[in-house]
Amino acid sequence: MNLNTSAATDTIRSLYIDNVQQASGVWGALGSGAAHESALITGSGKLNVLIGAAGYATWAGANGISPNPSDDTNNDGVANGVAYFMNATGLATNPGINGTTKQVTWPNGGKINSDQYGTQFVVQISSNLQTWTDVPATGDPNLSNLSGSVSYTLTGASPSFARLKVTPN
Repeated sequence: MNLNTSAATDTIRSLYIDNVQQASGVWGALGSGAAHESALITGSGKLNVLIGAAGYATWAGANGISPNPSDDTNNDGVANGVAYFMNATGLATNPGINGTTKQVTWPNGGKINSDQYGTQFVVQISSNLQTWTDVPATGDPNLSNLSGSVSYTLTGASPSFARLKVTPN
């Protein structure tokens, strides 16, 4: 990455290298004097990585969880990113379908705001577990996106599966 910004420092929310979120702080090229130097960075500019207190990396570090949201640190079958969404630091349980309402509800532990649907998390549906389709953030009456939970009501025989895909910041 060439930071050709005339020695300016740009501020960003997160920095990923090889699909792994990097630590907060100032990043730059080798010899730049930045707190974090990398041979993958060139140029005289720097990046100030500001991961908010509610960010995934902070949550993961505080709870001894892998910095990779795709990992399943405690082998409970729930990806770390989804556990972050549910604020589950121990064993997380994926919800089942309510037999009466045919609704799947994922509790939101308050880590991801409901207005970030489609950028931080998305419900996906499938009829065969092979092909998944994103449920649009608006316009689908089967989607309920509240501050404390996200739910989807399955209709008819298809789709018959729903899942939550979380992309933590």
